[in-house]
Amino acid sequence: MVRTQRSIEERKKRTHLLCQIGGTVEKVLDRPLVEEDVMRLLNFLNQQERNGKYFTRAMEKCPDTGSEMEGTEND
Repeated sequence: MVRTQRSIEERKKRTHLLCQIGGTVEKVLDRPLVEEDVMRLLNFLNQQERNGKYFTRAMEKCPDTGSEMEGTEND
């Protein structure tokens, strides 16, 4: 019972996070996402990673200071 409740709560948190991510992408694009955008976004992010891990590097920076976040290591 406790395990089931924990699983439900974790799923709710993940769903909320995914909705926030989608909302952020829509805000940047200044338009609603369509299904085709998901593959475009995935391809773009994969290309950024192949070209120098730009996405990973950006996600490791603190948004306010540009410094490395705690718990991350540079390659």
